[in-house]
Amino acid sequence: MKLNFIYPIKASDLPKVVAISMKMGVKAFLSKAPFLKEKVKPSLKKLRIETEEGLPVRVSYSPLTGLIKVNPEMRQIRDNRKGIVPNLLLALGMGYYDFGLSKSDQLYWRNLTRREKVDLTLLKRSSFSVSQVGKPRVLFATELLKHTIFQTPSALLETFFDVGTSDIIELSPTRFRGLGLTRGERKEQIETSSSLIDRKTVSLEDALDIAGITGLTDDMREAGYRTELDYDQSGIMEFRAYSGSRVVLQMKRYFFDDIIKNEYFTLSEDLQRQGLGMKAFATQLTSAIKHGVEKIQLVAEREDASGLFGYNVWWRFGFDGHLDSGRYGSSLEAKAWWKQAVVEKILGASDMTAQKQFYGMVERLRRKTEEGSFSNSAFQYFMDVTLDGEYSNLKAFQAPSRKDFLALVDFFNKVSPESPFLKTEDLSYKSQRIQRLMELEGFEDWWQQYGDKWNASLDLSSGVESPSVGLVRNYIRGRQ
Repeated sequence: MKLNFIYPIKASDLPKVVAISMKMGVKAFLSKAPFLKEKVKPSLKKLRIETEEGLPVRVSYSPLTGLIKVNPEMRQIRDNRKGIVPNLLLALGMGYYDFGLSKSDQLYWRNLTRREKVDLTLLKRSSFSVSQVGKPRVLFATELLKHTIFQTPSALLETFFDVGTSDIIELSPTRFRGLGLTRGERKEQIETSSSLIDRKTVSLEDALDIAGITGLTDDMREAGYRTELDYDQSGIMEFRAYSGSRVVLQMKRYFFDDIIKNEYFTLSEDLQRQGLGMKAFATQLTSAIKHGVEKIQLVAEREDASGLFGYNVWWRFGFDGHLDSGRYGSSLEAKAWWKQAVVEKILGASDMTAQKQFYGMVERLRRKTEEGSFSNSAFQYFMDVTLDGEYSNLKAFQAPSRKDFLALVDFFNKVSPESPFLKTEDLSYKSQRIQRLMELEGFEDWWQQYGDKWNASLDLSSGVESPSVGLVRNYIRGRQ
């Protein structure tokens, strides 16, 4: 049998009455949540439902495998607490989060709900068991259940699914006035790549939109500030606003290898906290996506005396970057946070991901040993004592236990802390991405005390589906 939850999901050995009840419940559920079709990915088909006699709860769900187990006991099938239907819908909501959403959408949801709390009263009413739950997943599922079965509209879900394809901000038709540019100059071509073989260009007016400069020109002119623009054909643009001879706004942007780099943005104190920085960024984001720019880079600065606090701002809008634990506060405290991020990742990793990363590390240690850059006796001791000698190429298709996975990560971080593999796979105690760290409870408070500047990068390869789009739109709505 297949259960039509957006994509058909395989369900095995369900009693007929149970199957009919579940189908009716899912149909009613989807009728109140048609928006689920807007973001769903084909990987949702990995979910499957099986019955298990004697299951201690009505329904269980594994976020690692996508397996939903149902206790087929006939009594109270539709009961709001013990019934199969509400608990199955809760499991399907979690499954949608894990397998139906892209990584980009999951990042958007985590940032959107960072300060929200799970409705524990709803969980207490359910008969449910889930391993390695995690707040974002459960919050998504409970909000979905409230929105559909309990008919309490969820503002969080409405905001999350209202990303759409429209521009974040409407570009003003008068945005080029006051820049001292003729129509011909605005059509001049600006280089967007340093490649001599495949050189790309955009018009100056498009470049000014992508830089975000045109998001501020009307405001500056209407406030009576004198503006000045410098640019050249290599893609460098600098914009300044003056009050008399005093510079009150200064920003510099340039293209490099199809990436837009935000070099600096400064405002005088009397212009701060008026949303000008976000207006420039919203203009930039809208235009960058429209013109296919896939990455924005900047340095998220911290300089308390000058009022520079981008270090604790830009991650909120989807920017990411690696932080070296040795640079921030107490190195031991930092390493403890970085290690916690790794542990959280390991606990939430799918079996396939764990297997791939585990054997990637084993093979790298093996190669180091064969090359003579790592002690053969140390390698054998680790394999025999820590991992009980269980892992070899013969078992390469079996998933390691989480205990063994963590033991190997600990060992690898000690013997090869600078390994690019650890950094790339988010398993390093030395280098972690700020987005992963900010998911840890309490880290943001620590960061506000010990944080410093970091190299920030925004991935726009998903276009209008990039998480930054929704985050900026929500911010602008909140200010209106």
